[in-house]
Amino acid sequence: MIVCPPEALPNVKLAAKEIRRFIYLRTGELLPVAESGPGIVLKRDPSLAAQQYRLKTSDGTLTI
Repeated sequence: MIVCPPEALPNVKLAAKEIRRFIYLRTGELLPVAESGPGIVLKRDPSLAAQQYRLKTSDGTLTI
């Protein structure tokens, strides 16, 4: 599941769609997008530089 809060900025909502598309292209599985719950969590992190992203899951963190 991809978690994107309803109050997220438009670019974060777009990122949720892009991550969903990328995962689908790689796995053939279309993940649901939800407002809360376990999964890949999208939110803005002001400690990161432009064009840096942090993907958090329920079992760890990966920064790309």
